[in-house]
Amino acid sequence: MLDQYGHRIIARKVREEMLVDQARDTIFAEGKTITPARVIAGLSFGFWTTLIGIKYEDMNSKSLLWPNLEGIVFPHAPTGCGMPDIRKAFNSIRALRNRLSHHEALWKFHYND
Repeated sequence: MLDQYGHRIIARKVREEMLVDQARDTIFAEGKTITPARVIAGLSFGFWTTLIGIKYEDMNSKSLLWPNLEGIVFPHAPTGCGMPDIRKAFNSIRALRNRLSHHEALWKFHYND
């Protein structure tokens, strides 16, 4: 959380910040140049579903990500599609991905859109 000047209000890092640091450390340890694309690729899908969560939402100020950056991060979202819809879609994709990675049969998903 940041104050109105962009300075940290909470001194300790949150888990997501530590995961970004870990991705950067891994890239560095592999002897590669740290680039935004490599950091993004080094983060799990769970990271992204957490990042769009309500933990980062504040409807009353501009101190958190959502809804302040919604239009910038999701510029092609359909009209009327808000963060709750985006969260639902991300979580559905994550659930399907996780179930498939555990070798669950694809035909079991017939009840999902």
